[in-house]
Amino acid sequence: MALHGEQAQFAARFPRNGLGNAALQDSLIAFNPIVSGRIA
Repeated sequence: MALHGEQAQFAARFPRNGLGNAALQDSLIAFNPIVSGRIA
């Protein structure tokens, strides 16, 4: 999800993920987004 800039949707799609709050999850992301927009 982070590769597509959708990391903010992670908690909504996986509510009991055990990875902490949004700030902690952001610290776990190792890659920058590779896609801006939608691939058709």
